[in-house]
Amino acid sequence: MTLGFLIASLHHGWDWTIWVVAMAHMWFYDEGVKSVDLSADDINLDVNSDIQFAIGALMILIGFSLAVVLASWTTIWYVPFVLFLTSLGLAYNLEWFGGVFHDRQYVTGWGNLAFCLGWAPAVCGYMLLAQNVSLGIVVFAIGPMLVKGTMGWIEEDMKDTLYEMKGIKYDRATPTDVDRMKRRSLNSQVLNIASFVFMAIGLMIELDHVAVA
Repeated sequence: MTLGFLIASLHHGWDWTIWVVAMAHMWFYDEGVKSVDLSADDINLDVNSDIQFAIGALMILIGFSLAVVLASWTTIWYVPFVLFLTSLGLAYNLEWFGGVFHDRQYVTGWGNLAFCLGWAPAVCGYMLLAQNVSLGIVVFAIGPMLVKGTMGWIEEDMKDTLYEMKGIKYDRATPTDVDRMKRRSLNSQVLNIASFVFMAIGLMIELDHVAVA
């Protein structure tokens, strides 16, 4: 989100109050959705799943309340945008629609994860400061989207290691396909290079817009 703020500040200046509240808003949302994800019966076995879900739902509600506050300061369009992102995040973690927006083997699952964690936060930050969305930030945000997406690729075949590192007890099958991870690691380098290209192009578009203005 801070990346979006930085891009917008080139033309609109910086607002510490909006930035601080936006960071709190994003943190509550991120942690809330993660908590809902960990409320499944076969993971985080040391914590009651109902309590885990309730905590997650409360954090999402707090995050949304902060989004409403931010919208009242900036643009009302931030509220429907956040509601749309919330539905995508829950569709991922709760595996709605048969998991079509969750399974990272498919572009819908991988793309949903990358969109929510990479593209959307950058655009949200820009929107809150500029009170609009420019072509420059739309292109620039593809960069973080590709980076986050490739991180999700690699992580999928390291779930057991990640759970162990975080002290999360689980009773679910975790995929560990070393060959697939190697292929994805190689492909991720190509996408990471592409991410820098998109960010450079987006930044040039934005700088050109600032120069004209």
